[in-house]
Amino acid sequence: MNKIRAKEILEARHQGLSMNEIAKTLHVSKHSVSAVCSRAAAKELTPQRIGAMSDNEIYILLLCYISFKVITIHFAPFADVLALSVYRIIVMLFYLS
Repeated sequence: MNKIRAKEILEARHQGLSMNEIAKTLHVSKHSVSAVCSRAAAKELTPQRIGAMSDNEIYILLLCYISFKVITIHFAPFADVLALSVYRIIVMLFYLS
């Protein structure tokens, strides 16, 4: 299974390409493009924020779901930050091992 290239999709969208054009150009499904764009809109990702983030950070922010049942109930506004922090810890542990 290939990982969706969320950053490329969002960069193409901000350049003004339609979802159909993005799907054809990047050889991904229209559903994938739609999912990335709608989730990015819900998270209010700006081109500046997208540019400052890595491909993996955007992928995790938009397409990975980490279940923190107690934490998300009480700290929902911080769920994105928490997910990125967990990702960074995992990456650090991977490189240190």
